[in-house]
Amino acid sequence: MKKITRKTAIILLLCLSACIFFSCKQKAQETETEEQIVLDKNTVTAFAKQIVYSVNRGDAEFFNNAFDKEHIKTIISDNSLVFSSLDTDFGKEYFEYCFHQGDFAVETVNNGGDFYFQQYYEKDGEHHIIFRTYQGYGIKIEDFTVNTVNNQLKIKDGFLYNLSTSFSNQVRYSVLLNVLQKTDAGGYTPILAEAGDLMQAKKYSEAFTLLETNAENLKEYPYFTQLYLQAAFMTKPMQFINFIDNQELDERAKLIHKLLYYTNGGYLKESEETINKLIDFTGDDPIYLFLYARANEIAGKYNDALVCLENLENALPPLWDITLTKLQCCEKSGNDSLFVATMLSTKEIYGMTDDEIKEFTSTDFPKMLNKVNKGISDKTK
Repeated sequence: MKKITRKTAIILLLCLSACIFFSCKQKAQETETEEQIVLDKNTVTAFAKQIVYSVNRGDAEFFNNAFDKEHIKTIISDNSLVFSSLDTDFGKEYFEYCFHQGDFAVETVNNGGDFYFQQYYEKDGEHHIIFRTYQGYGIKIEDFTVNTVNNQLKIKDGFLYNLSTSFSNQVRYSVLLNVLQKTDAGGYTPILAEAGDLMQAKKYSEAFTLLETNAENLKEYPYFTQLYLQAAFMTKPMQFINFIDNQELDERAKLIHKLLYYTNGGYLKESEETINKLIDFTGDDPIYLFLYARANEIAGKYNDALVCLENLENALPPLWDITLTKLQCCEKSGNDSLFVATMLSTKEIYGMTDDEIKEFTSTDFPKMLNKVNKGISDKTK
C-alpha cells in the first residue's frame, strides 16, 4: 500500500475544504432564493380560507397550529403565577388546550353548526381576519391578527366578541383559573365553579347573586363574563338590554349579545338595527339574514321569514336549524306546496323518515303530499 505523502495530504485537504465551501455556498444560495411570503390581503385571505376549508373537511390540526404560541406565551408571562406554571406539566397542558381551536370548530360543524370566514381588513398596519361560528341560534365572532413567523403566516392575537377580551387574555386567565383551582382551593376562583354548578342546576338567581357579590374579584376572568351575562339574562330577561348597556364591555361585545337577545326574542326593528351596526365591524354574513328570519318567525311574521329563508338559497351550507325554521313557517302559514318541497329536500339531504320528521312538525307528511299532488293534478286537467 502506498504511503500518502505530505503533498498529497495537503491536496486532499484543500479539495475537502473546497467541497465544504461550495456545499455551504449552495445551501446559502438556496436559502436566499427561498420564496418569502408576502404579507398582504391575498395571502392572509388565502390563509383564512384554508383554515375554514380544513375545518369543513374535519381536519382540526391546521387551525390548531395556526397560532404563534411563543408570542402569546410571552404576552401572558407578565403574570408571575402563569409564567411559573408554564414550566409544569399541568400548566403546559392548560396552555396547549387553549389552542385546540380547530377541534372546537370541527366539533361544531359535525354537530350541525357552521364555521365561516367573514372578512379581511387592515388597520394600523395589522392584518385582520374575522371568523364566525354558528350553532343553536347563536353565534360567536373572533377577530384575529395575522403576521409572518419564520416565513409562515401565524395568528398573533385577536379579539373575542362574545367575551369582550383579547385572545391572549383569554389564554392567560384560562391557564390562571385552572392553576389556581388546582393549587389554591381557598381563593376566589372556586366561586366560578360554584356559579357554574348553580347555572347547570337552573338556579339562575342564586348564580347571579353569587357572581354579582364577587364581581370585583372575578371580573378579570373571561369565564366570569360568560357566566355573569348568562345568569343576568336568565334571571331578568326583560332588563337584559339595560344590563348590557351598563356593563364595561367593548361595543362589539354589546352588539353581539344584543343581536342574540333581539333575534331570539322576535324584536324585528331592533334586530335589523343591530345587524346593520355589526356589519360595520364584521362585513356582511348570510347568517345575519337567517337570524333575522328567526326573529320574524318568533314574531309570527311567517311569510316574511320565508322570504328571508328563500333568499338564503346556496348562501350557507345545509343547516338543520334553517330547514326546521322553514318547515315550521310553512306549516304555520299554510304554505303546503313549499312545505312538501322542503320536506322532500330534507329527506334527501338528511335521510330522515316520515316518523322522524313528525318529531319536529305536527303535519302528517304522506297525507300532505297526497293533498298537494292532488291539487297539482286538478290544475292540469
